[in-house]
Amino acid sequence: MATDLPPAVEAVVVQAAPLTLRAGLRYESARYDDLNSRRLAPCVALDVRADLTLAGPLGAFISVENLLDAEIGTGLTADGVRSFGPPRLIRAGLTVRR
Repeated sequence: MATDLPPAVEAVVVQAAPLTLRAGLRYESARYDDLNSRRLAPCVALDVRADLTLAGPLGAFISVENLLDAEIGTGLTADGVRSFGPPRLIRAGLTVRR
């Protein structure tokens, strides 16, 4: 999971070589915009990741952040324009461990 995410509950759901499955749940309570004058709604986001060891130090992963595509408010202007965090994000890649 990304390291710049807010505090969350994260757990390894399955760890059976060569596969590891992780799930994380992020909760943000009601909070205020940058000027502390407009309230933003609370939100919950679910993140999942699967890692697979292929051969030696080579591995592959797929991750989905905000799996349920929750609307995560990040800002609200005085004239009612709302800003949102990223929608569902799917990433896949290869890893090499030293």
